[in-house]
Parts: sequence; structure tokens; C-alpha cells
Amino acid sequence: MIEANGRGFWNADEETLEKLRNLYELTDGELEGVSNVVN
Repeated sequence: MIEANGRGFWNADEETLEKLRNLYELTDGELEGVSNVVN
């Protein structure tokens, strides 16, 4: 959806885009095995 917005196919408000970016960062970190947890 972020890419669709960037290409002009979907016009989302900035709050929605920020939420999507945050979710992307969280899931990308999980997929890459990066965690913010310190043991």
C-alpha cells in the first residue's frame, strides 16, 4: 500500500501512511531476525 501511494494509485492520509510505515518496520525487523529486545 505504501508503494501504491507513492505511485499515485492510492491517496492515503499521512496518519495512515505513518501507521503503515511503522508496521512495515516492525515486520521487516522480525523477518530479518532483528529485535529491539536486549537480553
